[in-house]
Amino acid sequence: MGLVNPKQYTRVFGGPGMPYITSYMFAYHYRTIDFLITWKDNMWTAFLKKDMLEKTLNDGVEFYSNKKKFLLFLNEYKKHFDESIPFFEKITKKKVIKKNDVKTFFKHAGKTLSLYVKCEFFYLDMAFRVAKKNSVLKRNLDDFNKLKNPGKEQIIRVYFDANSYIYKVLRILSKQFSVDFEDLVEYDPDEVIGLFDGKFVDKQTLNKRRDFYILKGGKGKVILLQNDIYKNIIDLMVPKIKSKKVLKGTIANKGKVIGRVKLFNHGYEFYKVRKLTQEMNKGDILVTETTSPELMVACQKAGAIVTNEGGLLSHAAIVSRELGIPCIVGALGVTSSLKNGDRVEVDAEKGIVRKIK
Repeated sequence: MGLVNPKQYTRVFGGPGMPYITSYMFAYHYRTIDFLITWKDNMWTAFLKKDMLEKTLNDGVEFYSNKKKFLLFLNEYKKHFDESIPFFEKITKKKVIKKNDVKTFFKHAGKTLSLYVKCEFFYLDMAFRVAKKNSVLKRNLDDFNKLKNPGKEQIIRVYFDANSYIYKVLRILSKQFSVDFEDLVEYDPDEVIGLFDGKFVDKQTLNKRRDFYILKGGKGKVILLQNDIYKNIIDLMVPKIKSKKVLKGTIANKGKVIGRVKLFNHGYEFYKVRKLTQEMNKGDILVTETTSPELMVACQKAGAIVTNEGGLLSHAAIVSRELGIPCIVGALGVTSSLKNGDRVEVDAEKGIVRKIK
């Protein structure tokens, strides 16, 4: 299989609507954990090597059990948000941006991701499971929970809002260099900086990125793979999931409820969330790839939450415990197997979601 062997990888998250520039940022700033990203048919999917997944889970236990390391991380985390948000606000109000400002923007935007990686479920899940036996670990996780949501909100504000900081910067540069905004979102950060040196990416290259690619992180760099063989590899890694009547996942909060499905299949297009939330009825079963602070109103309406991905300290897991509703995370295939209006039983005593007539 050359550079990529599908059997070595496991899916961690994904969804539709991811521009190349954001995809590249994730691949680059998660490269230390051999992150791999695929894009094809408007579907973005992220993977970890199976042995790396085991390593990050164990590293998470060690990291969150270490009082000194965690305190340093906490201080850096807070300092970054205190410094980056004013900078983002300032640069996005300019009509013309300087080259060094763009470099600083990508530095701050990238650090938002490289810090947040330790907040992902593949670092946290095992730590959460063993926290009851380790008082330092439990206290650190309690402190961490106060910061995770602000961190997720920051990522959304930087990358995923319809009016995100990265989009604002690219719109300014679009006018500044007379390049279509729709083209700039298919650049990588170095290519954006190259605009200041009169370098532009040709349409053929951009259109190929819109079609398909694999971004493979590792050994301090990111490799772009676009030979035709990788189209077939993507199909192996992201197979069409057959509809299932029974799906299994991880119990995040126990309980049992029957209700109608409300599917939030917005992917990374967060501007769709408000309309989907308005359409949702009280007691509906919220079914989605994952939840985030933007889905809080939907979570409050939900009779239960079921997600494709996530762990025991994911947003969905934490919120479900606060709201006292059943929650199952990591039920891969739930967003493709269920549709709006399906009547389902969420059995979060057994970790099962079942279609019923």
